[in-house]
Amino acid sequence: MVTSTTYGAWLPGDERGFVNENDNEFGAECFRDNLLLKNALQGKAVFFQDEHAKVVLERWLKIAEEYHWDLYAIAILANHFHLVVAAP
Repeated sequence: MVTSTTYGAWLPGDERGFVNENDNEFGAECFRDNLLLKNALQGKAVFFQDEHAKVVLERWLKIAEEYHWDLYAIAILANHFHLVVAAP
């Protein structure tokens, strides 16, 4: 499963909780609000519009074809996407 958020959509420091690269095991406690990290945003948050979602979908389909991945599911939302793939 591949998941990614858009720029600024869910920054470290978000009050909803977040994990970092060192503490991201299943069941690990989420960190909470950290204004220092949250205020590091250098520009406006990015959100996908319909035309952006089409580009993301087309690109992932092309990547899956190029690398011979089986793409089972993809969900593209305004602030993130998920895809389920099997790669040889």
